[in-house]
Amino acid sequence: MDSRSDLLVEDTFQRLPDDTPSETRQLLMDAVHRERELRHTQVVRQRTESAPVRDRRPAAAAVMVGLSTLVGSAIPLLPFIVLPVSVAAPLALLLGGLALFLAGMARARRARTRGARA
Repeated sequence: MDSRSDLLVEDTFQRLPDDTPSETRQLLMDAVHRERELRHTQVVRQRTESAPVRDRRPAAAAVMVGLSTLVGSAIPLLPFIVLPVSVAAPLALLLGGLALFLAGMARARRARTRGARA
């Protein structure tokens, strides 16, 4: 339990009427503890499901991120190297958009979700 939650629970119990039976207070306390445990379990499950750690090799992951950045940056820049600016600008936008679309679809397929959500 964190200190803020403890203060909230303590404040709540202090606001109860003095003639509240101890059984009722105990039931409330049990309910608060069960609720906290359930919430903690949900948070842990959501964290592991939404961002599971799969790669135990940070150097390989860093190389992959670096190469991805290099390729991702080169896609919209290459048309400017080989074509005139008037043709390169729309082509760079088209290629960049297409690359992002394909990357999103690949990510959705890998995550087994709908492509529109990626």
